[in-house]
Amino acid sequence: MAIRPQDEYPGQTDAGDPAYPHGKARNVMVQGDGTGFPLEKVWVNDVFGFQQALLAESGIPPSGTPDEVGASDYLDALLLLVRFRVNGAALSNQSERTPAASYSGDFRAVAVGSDVAVAVGQNGGIQSTPVTSGETWTARTPAASYSGTFRGVAFDGAQFVIVGTGGEIQTSPDGTTWTHRTAAAAYTGTFNAIAWGSGTFVAVGSAAEIQTSEDGNIWTKRTNPLGDLYGVAWDGTQFVAVGGNPATSPDGVTWTAQNNGAGFSPGTMHAISHVMSTWIAVAEDGKIQTSPDGVAWTLRAPEGGYTGTFNAVSDLDGVPFIVGDGDEVQCSVDGVTWVQKRTGGGSGTALYGAASLGHSVILVGEDGWLKQSLRI
Repeated sequence: MAIRPQDEYPGQTDAGDPAYPHGKARNVMVQGDGTGFPLEKVWVNDVFGFQQALLAESGIPPSGTPDEVGASDYLDALLLLVRFRVNGAALSNQSERTPAASYSGDFRAVAVGSDVAVAVGQNGGIQSTPVTSGETWTARTPAASYSGTFRGVAFDGAQFVIVGTGGEIQTSPDGTTWTHRTAAAAYTGTFNAIAWGSGTFVAVGSAAEIQTSEDGNIWTKRTNPLGDLYGVAWDGTQFVAVGGNPATSPDGVTWTAQNNGAGFSPGTMHAISHVMSTWIAVAEDGKIQTSPDGVAWTLRAPEGGYTGTFNAVSDLDGVPFIVGDGDEVQCSVDGVTWVQKRTGGGSGTALYGAASLGHSVILVGEDGWLKQSLRI
């Protein structure tokens, strides 16, 4: 809905200006003659309605400070909605990429570095592609003839660190040459995920395992107040790890359990990320949960009644998206309302990892599947 000024104020607007096809405001001709465009609630509310609709649709609350150049809530809202439309369209259009060396194991995770993106998975699988394209992949050789499953990968600005089954940890400065590192306390369980933040790598896994390292080489076991953990991420001020419950830490060293009673729906959460000032965690049965602080959580509904397993959370230019079994991809403008951009109806490829190259998204999954969603 919108008013048409020349109909609402026929004697107080000018018609015929192509720059203002529905009427242009007019200055008063003679003081008090009523020819000037009025400051009246109907058109002020028309402007207010547009502005507030932008904020509501984008999920951006008003700051309470008047807009100005360089600090505009309304411009931020408009740009976010544009990114949502453009990037959402990109997520709907996927092109398959061919893994090197006829790799057919499951890719479990992918991360983007300065020059290359690295995907890792079963059978010691490591493959890389230039960040400038994402089209051609090259197989890399893991250290120590490792043949287990890599389940997580992170980049700290200078090196990649990958983790996996058997307590495996490997590092590489370029995604090409890899070196085996030794986990602390002779850990031989499964590392499920790894994150980098505040100068520290944090790896989490089965048997309530949390280990940290400043350089990727020397690792230290930390006390976990919870059970098995499957995902971990950093938001600039704290780490949040998820499994059956969330746990938070300002430094990766000291952890605090955030009990299920704080709105966190029961079930094993598979992945977590921090996008648009919001923590987003996903799980089986189509569960999506969000939190502003990692403590208080709210269950969100996926579109389309999806009940499969979501496996990863990422973003494309600030627009959060999640991927899961059955070639499922959903995105959101605010973390609250989710839109189904792609689905295999439960019969498509299981997608296990995702990362943004800036111009596109790399999606990885079962049976050596590599997909790239290009912006249109």
